Amino acid sequence: MNADFTIENGDVVMTTQTLGNDETGVIESDGQLNTMNVGAISAPGDDVTIKNEGSVSTTALVLKEFFQRVEDW
Repeated sequence: MNADFTIENGDVVMTTQTLGNDETGVIESDGQLNTMNVGAISAPGDDVTIKNEGSVSTTALVLKEFFQRVEDW
């Protein structure tokens, strides 16, 4: 089961965050989502929202697929 996620101000999360249908992911100011060799965000659901005021970084190429979905939308 997927769930909304929030990475709070000053927190560092190092695991992939997943969003399902109608879910929202929030990265607050100074929050960090940093992954290595895996995608930072998996968003297989429809109508997902990502609000990023912090930073997202990954060494994986999975973000390319996500941004392609956004461009195709």
